[in-house]
Amino acid sequence: MHRTKDEWESLLLSKDPEDRFDITKDELQEDSANFVRSLQSLIERERMLAAVTAKICSDKYWQANLAAREEGSTEEPCYYGTRVRFKDNSFYAEWFYNTTRPEISHSMPKKTFSKHIRKGRGYRYHRSSFNKAPSWIKLIIEDVEDNYALVRQRIEKLKIIQRELRDYERLLEETYRDDE
Repeated sequence: MHRTKDEWESLLLSKDPEDRFDITKDELQEDSANFVRSLQSLIERERMLAAVTAKICSDKYWQANLAAREEGSTEEPCYYGTRVRFKDNSFYAEWFYNTTRPEISHSMPKKTFSKHIRKGRGYRYHRSSFNKAPSWIKLIIEDVEDNYALVRQRIEKLKIIQRELRDYERLLEETYRDDE
């Protein structure tokens, strides 16, 4: 039986112990377990939502970069790139610097090499990481990185909530453990 919050509150406030007589340990345990599962699901959903927020920022960066190249409005090309992903259940919103090797022959076409840029401590990349960026893209990089930093913080807070929820789940197991 799944009771509502109001039903649980009514049982709590009732002066008559008989009102609580039919509540079983299994019912309490099941409702608590449902609560934990619901929160776990909501946390995972929010992690994905935060990651999609960062991905949209990444998309905007690439759209601006591509538009500038297609319009030919820039004298200086931009060699910075970014990507958003989960790897081994960890969130990454990262930057890299591309270099290219020109085409040498038909058997050795033009090749691009990407070098990951270290973020360092904290939630954002240091501004000096983008010193080589042309002026036309620096504001866009700064805006994207500001948003990435917020998403990194959000996901870090969600990790803390997940850890606390695991601790809470252990308390529930202890609470409802059968003592024989």
